[in-house]
Amino acid sequence: MSECGSCTKGFANNHYRVSCTACFKVFHLQCQKLKKEDYLFLKEQKSAFTCSGCVKSRRGSISSQESQESGSGDIQEGMSSPSSQNIPSTVGEISPGQLLSAINSLRAEVKSANVKFDKRYTEIREEMKDVKDHLNKYSDAIEKNTEKIDSLTAELSSMSDLFGGLNERCSSLEARVVELESQISDNDQLVLNNSVEISGIPSSNDKTALDLVKLVGAALGFDITDSMVNNCFRRRPNSASVNGGSIFLSFLRKIEKDCFMQASRQKRNLTSRDLGIIEGDASKIYINHSLTFAKRKLLNSVKTFKRENNFKFVWISNGNIFLKKDENAQPLLIKTTQDLLKNDRLGRSPRTS
Repeated sequence: MSECGSCTKGFANNHYRVSCTACFKVFHLQCQKLKKEDYLFLKEQKSAFTCSGCVKSRRGSISSQESQESGSGDIQEGMSSPSSQNIPSTVGEISPGQLLSAINSLRAEVKSANVKFDKRYTEIREEMKDVKDHLNKYSDAIEKNTEKIDSLTAELSSMSDLFGGLNERCSSLEARVVELESQISDNDQLVLNNSVEISGIPSSNDKTALDLVKLVGAALGFDITDSMVNNCFRRRPNSASVNGGSIFLSFLRKIEKDCFMQASRQKRNLTSRDLGIIEGDASKIYINHSLTFAKRKLLNSVKTFKRENNFKFVWISNGNIFLKKDENAQPLLIKTTQDLLKNDRLGRSPRTS
């Protein structure tokens, strides 16, 4: 690496430097008190530069020439103007030994630079080879990942189609389950088609449930005989009951049950006094169709809906629950709570089973 002819220090990369055309030494700009602007001007004009040392060695011989040229303008020390014709050519003043030394120094620098270049070139080639190998590996990995992603995408698409089919199948099965549950509920209710429940009759220690039912029939003007009855018993009362549990009555024939219900509708204010029971306070007696637990639960929901949506009528016929908006509306058959959620259809068109 070359050194400054003045301070003998090296040069940083891309650092400005100036060469003397007399001694062929290289100098820092600041060591020759040369401004950057002056250096760029010399370079642009392709003017020769003589270092301060060479200038001093010749100062004695050229002092008269410098005094003659002082009127033509000040020339900065170390710079020779292209128009100066009194300064002798520097090439003729260089000795063969100096020229040979400069050439040998230049050769040594070129050789050293070539060695460094070859070494760096080899390193760069090795680095580029490694980079290429890594890129090839990454390319293979990317290609494999792309194939896996495509495979997963196809699999997800297939699973999505399968899920869509299963979803449709599930919806169909849910609809079928609702339909079957409704059929089961209808079949359970069909078993109770000939049955009624009577509540409000006080308990009696000397009369059976059938005896009390016969008293109800007599009060309604409908005589009940043993041959009409399939089953009769009193249910266990709940904690809120004060008159004992309701009485379950099953007729052998539906026609007899229908006649009994018709007679009960003609006498709506039946009480325990009508049965000849004078003990305690008079209690009102209710006669209703016998319903399954599911039907009773649905009936309570229908009554709540009737109250909240200003419907007027709710009734039971043959175990089926009907709802009606008013006297002029069509009756609606309510089989599930889903029917109550379809508010847009209620009161507009009749429902059939």
